[in-house]
Amino acid sequence: MTVAGIVAWTAVAVLVALLLLRKGDPLAPARTMALIWAGAIALCELKLSAYQHQWSLYSWLVLLAGPAAFIIGVSVVSRYSLERPLLSVDEIRTRLVREAATRFDEGKSFWTIIVLFAAYVLAYAIEVVIEGTVPMFSARPDILRVEFGVFGLHLIVNGMMGIVLLSMEYLFLVKPSAGRRWVVIAVVIISTLTYALMLQRYTFFVVGVIVLSMAYYSTRWVRARNLLPFAAVFVLLLFLINQVRAARYVQEYVYYVSKMKFSKDLWFLAEPYMYITMNLENFTRAVDKLDHHMYGYFLMDPLLALVGLKHWLAEYFSIERLPFLISGYNTFTFHWWYYYDFGVIGVALLPFLTGMVTAHLYSRLRTRPEPLDLVMYSACVLLMIISYFMNPLNRLDFVSNIVLIWFVHRFVIQRRVASAGGTRGGDPSPAVEG
Repeated sequence: MTVAGIVAWTAVAVLVALLLLRKGDPLAPARTMALIWAGAIALCELKLSAYQHQWSLYSWLVLLAGPAAFIIGVSVVSRYSLERPLLSVDEIRTRLVREAATRFDEGKSFWTIIVLFAAYVLAYAIEVVIEGTVPMFSARPDILRVEFGVFGLHLIVNGMMGIVLLSMEYLFLVKPSAGRRWVVIAVVIISTLTYALMLQRYTFFVVGVIVLSMAYYSTRWVRARNLLPFAAVFVLLLFLINQVRAARYVQEYVYYVSKMKFSKDLWFLAEPYMYITMNLENFTRAVDKLDHHMYGYFLMDPLLALVGLKHWLAEYFSIERLPFLISGYNTFTFHWWYYYDFGVIGVALLPFLTGMVTAHLYSRLRTRPEPLDLVMYSACVLLMIISYFMNPLNRLDFVSNIVLIWFVHRFVIQRRVASAGGTRGGDPSPAVEG
């Protein structure tokens, strides 16, 4: 094993040990980012596929610059904003419920969910009529799952994410009548099942991680000692779903195509290993080969997609979105788009700013929590967890739902009252930080 591999595996062991010993908040930003990236690099350094290559010093430096800049951004804000005593997780839960009771108009919250759900169902039905079917029941689901949707309408359909998150927040924090509670539960179930027919597993992973983080900070359903087992069960569930979608011979085919260096008896490990590691491999390969930058095209991706210019500009300027791919694996780490746009400056600056924003939201959640802080920081937890293979901030479906949730909180369901946190209920009591 390489020196880098030894360092990475040691870091993973230390961080997991601290998590199991319940030393600090398991979802603290610096700890989460460090654990995700130490784990990804540790697996990469095993070099279990012939498609993996030795990284140059330059690619190593650029790869590490992204998560390092993020953690530095977190540290800078934490140095100044977390000097005050932190609330314990139990205190956060109590104050969030109290804030929701004080700030939320329960009736407006409920009817907002219903209106959004009605818009989703209507847009979904129109798309089905136009397309003639849904991906799951089509003759070529692999093709239709990518092409399904009508411009404009599909933005409303992708609002399923916002509907489910607002509904779960309502169920976690608000004390509705039994009738309204069951209606909202039905909204979540119907939204989830209908969206599942489009075969978009990524969206369910995104929603699942955000809801899990929200549940940890707002309920006693998730405890620190249960995070790892729950994560293991979740990963196993995704693996089993994939096994249902593909026959064994397809999985064995992935083993041979990926040129794995371990026994074929372990063929089922090939696909998850490649999906974790090839993002970093693609990044380090592309960094060495890229000879031009796009100066903001990918940073502005959500806005360009919203106004319909994204694909037109890509075609006009012959922009290759995913250059230098290795054997068909088409995902990169979160800071690839920053490098593609602005080079090393983008990798150093934009993750740093993202880390600062994340730390600010975390500080608010730990010192004077409000329901909106809960949702926004939970979205940041998602950004960190999937940072080794994707950046949701350059996807319209993610950004549009975050903006929707912010708008609903600020202008629709929130009462104009003084905060229930801060000085109310006494000063925060000290809590150990991880």
